[in-house]
Amino acid sequence: MLIRQGGNGLGTDIAAVIFAAAAVYAINIWSTVKKERSSAKNLERGIEQIKDASGKAMEPRN
Repeated sequence: MLIRQGGNGLGTDIAAVIFAAAAVYAINIWSTVKKERSSAKNLERGIEQIKDASGKAMEPRN
């Protein structure tokens, strides 16, 4: 029995489309996570600034 290889390349085309979709998905997830972390850092910095400002405001003035 002979097993023929080759064909019209449809399998390769489908694999390429799946690979491209996976790459786009991974980039979107990475970008979203990066934005969330960035927002969290900005929020944390803002909270620290508010704490510092409130601490200075509570200090007795001479």
